[in-house]
This record gives sequence, C-alpha cells and structure tokens, in this order.
Amino acid sequence: MATVIKPMTDLLRKGKKFRWESQEQESFNKIKELIGERIQRSIPDFNLPFILRTDASDYGISGVLSQLINDEEQIIMFASKSLTDTQRAYSTPEKECLAILWALEKYREYVEGHDFTLYTDNSSLVWLHKMKNSSRKLMRWAIKLQEFSPKVVHIPGKMNVIADSLSRAPVVDNSISEEDLEKIPYCFSIQTDETKYISLDRIRKEQATDPGIIKLELDGLPDEYTKKSGIVYRIFGKREVILIPKSLELEVMRIHHDLPEMGHSGGEKTYKRIIKVAYWKGMKEKILNYVKT
Repeated sequence: MATVIKPMTDLLRKGKKFRWESQEQESFNKIKELIGERIQRSIPDFNLPFILRTDASDYGISGVLSQLINDEEQIIMFASKSLTDTQRAYSTPEKECLAILWALEKYREYVEGHDFTLYTDNSSLVWLHKMKNSSRKLMRWAIKLQEFSPKVVHIPGKMNVIADSLSRAPVVDNSISEEDLEKIPYCFSIQTDETKYISLDRIRKEQATDPGIIKLELDGLPDEYTKKSGIVYRIFGKREVILIPKSLELEVMRIHHDLPEMGHSGGEKTYKRIIKVAYWKGMKEKILNYVKT
C-alpha cells in the first residue's frame, strides 16, 4: 500500500517536477478503489471505553478510534498522515512513538479523561522508557505520553490490519505538525518507580475542591483565565498553562526539580521550566525557596 500512494504524494514535494505518467495513474486508480469501499462509522458512546489502534510505516502514521458496541468493534474515526523527510529518517521505534503521540492528540477530545485501550507495537513504548541519554525530544515525548493513562496491549503489525493499511497509504494531513506536537501541554512527569505522573483527570478533581479556584470561578473567571474540558488555565498571551491547585504545588515542584531527568536545575531554570506548563499565585518565590532547601 505504501508504494500505491507514494507516486501521488511525491508530486506534492517541494521542487518536484509535475509529471503524470503511468505510475501516477495506477496510484490514482487504486486510491479511487479504496475510497469507494464502504466503511461504516458509528456514533461514539461516552459511557463505553474507547479503543485506539496506531501504526507506522516508512511513509506514514495512522490512528483508528473504535468502541466495542454490542460485542462488535465499531469504527468511530480513522486518520493517517504522511511523514516529512525528517520523520522518514526516524528509527522504527521513533515512528511508532510518533504515531501514538499524533493519534492521542488527534483524538484528545475522546480519550482525555476516559478509559481506553491502546493497541500498538508496545516495543516502541518499552524502547522509549529504557532509552538512556535520551535527547530532549525523546524526553518530551515520554513526558507527553504520561498525560494519558491507557491500558496498553501489544498487537503485531499483521494483526493491526486497519491501522497498518492506513499508515501505508497515508494522506497529506497538516492539521497537527511535529512542531505542534512539541507544543502540546504535557503533564509534569515521567512515570518512574519513585513517582507517578499528575494526570489531567487528577488535576481536574483537585481543582474542583480547591477553595481558591472555586472562589475564582464563583466570582466569574477574569479575562486572563479560561476553562476547557473542566480544567482552569491561566492565559499568557497566546499561551495557556494549567492553574495548579494548592494541593499539587509541592508535587509539581518536586517533579520538575528532583527527578534525575530534570537535572536538579537551579531555582530560576526550574521556575522557567514550570511556568511553560503551569501557574499558581506566588509560584516563583515558592520555587526558589524549594530549590534552596
């Protein structure tokens, strides 16, 4: 399938001379056949857990969202994306991890705060977890993955039929670029034996019982605050960061300073790291005092 669509997507490459020959025509005809195949999609039931299947090939990544309805797996949504030249140079585990991150963001409104099972070649997740001397990119990926709490099930590529087919026949999808993935607000921790990450669901629950945040909402959120998916955010220009409830302040500081992955940075650097993703009143003074002690 990868070779089926590649002649078409190659025509979109910058600097590529447009030449429509037999190879491109065959690709076009095959794509029409695939589009013509009838695929039924179901309406999501938020009372049921979701299923997310991801896969990656040399040319693309894909994600399929589904649910078990009446003991039969029904497709809710499916999507694929062509890889850039840079992404095509990634190792296989990196491509698999990229597929997971991309699909999680693509279907965030469905899986965030809900139970779901992630079917993937989880060797990629094991690889990411065990990487030593990881680059900053891989560290960010690992942190972002902890924003979600799926049940992960290994599935060989040959059994992951729909996601595998989509990844091998990707469409050009610029809705979420790799640059956008780097901007996804992550949730404070790499899961280790010593600590558990702070999930968005936990933040949502802690905010709901925080007296200061409750009062803020009762008085009417000021213009510098917004609420999305049950979570209050502080607005800084075009950037939105999570408003941390008092009960989680110490844990956020500990995670962003004490974990080996964070390098035990100084007070100013720790503050700059946290302010990118989180905010609470008087945070700079508290962070500087925490680092000193």
